[in-house]
Amino acid sequence: MSLSFTTWRVAVFLMLIGLFAFAGGFSLPDPEFHHFRLREIFEDSWFQMAATFVFGATSACLVDHKVGLIDPTNLRPFYLVLGILAMVTAILWLFHLKGLWEIQMG
Repeated sequence: MSLSFTTWRVAVFLMLIGLFAFAGGFSLPDPEFHHFRLREIFEDSWFQMAATFVFGATSACLVDHKVGLIDPTNLRPFYLVLGILAMVTAILWLFHLKGLWEIQMG
């Protein structure tokens, strides 16, 4: 497995990260949970959601993985699908966490 930094791939990666940041994926709201454990769980979930998106964007945009010696097979389509699924999961998770935050704040 290797990372391939071409101009096009880096531009798409930065665009995806920028759109996620614009949607509020990296800015944790300041929840005023009444219970400290709920706040800890919320912060952990937010970090995991952001990490999932960054993993997905990296997997979809930058990863190349060739296997085999004589006629190498490129596993890039697998990493592309894996990255898209991870990013979709993170976006749905983001909307869920924002909904929970709005419910908690009243």
